[in-house]
Amino acid sequence: MNRTLKLINEESVLFFDIEVVRKNKELDLNSKEFELFQKKTRNKETDQYLPDNEVVEEYKKKAALKMCYMKVVTIGVGFIKKGELHVKALVGEEQDVLKEFCSIANSFDYVCGANILAYDLPVVSVQGAKYFDVTEHLVDRFITNAKKSWHLDRVIDLMEIFRGTHYANSTVDEMCYHFDIPSPKSDLDGSMVSEEYWTNGVEKIATYVKQDVLANANLFKRMRFEPIFDGFIDKNTPIEKPSLLHSLYSGGQITKEIKDEVEKLLAKKKPAKKEKEQLKDLLLSHYQSKGDKKADKERKEQEINKLLNL
Repeated sequence: MNRTLKLINEESVLFFDIEVVRKNKELDLNSKEFELFQKKTRNKETDQYLPDNEVVEEYKKKAALKMCYMKVVTIGVGFIKKGELHVKALVGEEQDVLKEFCSIANSFDYVCGANILAYDLPVVSVQGAKYFDVTEHLVDRFITNAKKSWHLDRVIDLMEIFRGTHYANSTVDEMCYHFDIPSPKSDLDGSMVSEEYWTNGVEKIATYVKQDVLANANLFKRMRFEPIFDGFIDKNTPIEKPSLLHSLYSGGQITKEIKDEVEKLLAKKKPAKKEKEQLKDLLLSHYQSKGDKKADKERKEQEINKLLNL
């Protein structure tokens, strides 16, 4: 929506979005956190505190949006390469997610997202500072602390660009609606993330954050009056279940999972004795090792015989 934006090399931009949740599932009434949050939510005009139960409810609803009461659970990152959008959700312990984000961001000339000047980048810096020296892990061009806007020309804030000199901000959902871009707010929205995390974990949130990254990339493209992406290349490799032989070789024992898999295999096709003998040889080749003593080899052979009903 301005010429500077159109001149940026799209392959030099890292698109990202962070997802945060309240720091704890429940607010402990006897904790320092409760004492501080109670002060945070008091009536500023009368200096009156909310009743304890209302403080607890307020914590559940809004703590994720407030510094000192939140934690980062995933960061979605994306980049454009040869006309295709690649997206990944970073998950794990908060400090590891933040460090990985910093490492990835350092490889790009620009970062891009919605409201990242006022929210996402400050959160990265403040939460990261709990664990490591942010200035040693994140390049200065993406650190917003104590900076003026003219020192942050490598930060592409889509909300700021869309607003221009208008007095009010628009949400990502509103901007997507304006540009006729599919909304990323399908199964989840920001108000539901904390509850989802503390009830079911991060998996659904990680899927959601990747849709936000797609929306950010598409807003960037539309603001340059360019075609948008229909989808993206998902860089999160699914965790594949180890094969039967790999489990037998690496585990060194016949587990319940291996027994169940062999039973399913035998149930699918009723093998003849000769075929069972061939299967036995295959399993033993992965179960027995050169370092086994004679007694161990015999024990393992007996286990396989029992497994195959030989």
